Amino acid sequence: MLAGRKRGQIALDYLVIVGLAMALIVLLIGILVTYSGSLSTAFGQDTLSTAATAIVEQVNYVYSLSPGSMSTTAIDFPTMDFPASHFCGKEAILSYQNSFSVAQADINMSGLLPTTPGLDDLLVRSVDVNGTDTIQVGLYRSISFVGFNYTLSGNILNYSVEFYNYSGGIIRSPQVFELSVYSPSEALINNTIETALSGTYLGSILLTNPQAASFLLISPLGKGVVFSTCI
Repeated sequence: MLAGRKRGQIALDYLVIVGLAMALIVLLIGILVTYSGSLSTAFGQDTLSTAATAIVEQVNYVYSLSPGSMSTTAIDFPTMDFPASHFCGKEAILSYQNSFSVAQADINMSGLLPTTPGLDDLLVRSVDVNGTDTIQVGLYRSISFVGFNYTLSGNILNYSVEFYNYSGGIIRSPQVFELSVYSPSEALINNTIETALSGTYLGSILLTNPQAASFLLISPLGKGVVFSTCI
């Protein structure tokens, strides 16, 4: 009888020890998951900040040169979300999940960002648009630069878009692209898919609430790049 009680007590002690051990393991896993998530967020924000800062530094450098200048630098782009990642005015905004970084240049800019992470040659050039020095950000891709101009007439956005190669020449082959207009909260206002038959396109798009329009994205289909600018 006494031996049975001892065995029961030993079993109970064993269960208590196992229970405490399991509780400690669960606690440690929770701590590690929380720390890993915080570390991942911090790392993501750091890589976004590094890329955004590198873009703006190159933009400011080209802006300091004479009009018509162009410069190239290699940038290791992180994974980015769209439309959250875009150019708007003097800001380069890079975002991924819960992390984002905003870098501000000395001049308004527009341009391309890659849709996949990795090392890319960033091209920055200054061009004259209607007598104004404008900075365009590009990539060393099959489409290196995108030119964009627009006028707003009531609730109609009239626009022109041009696709350029690395040497600055208009790409004469057909380019299929999606144009999307967003609000400041990144809500889609309207979008359209068009084809530039000879590298240029004149078009228009209806904006039900033009006052809410903040920026737009142009995505040449199958090219792995996204153009963005404020409107």
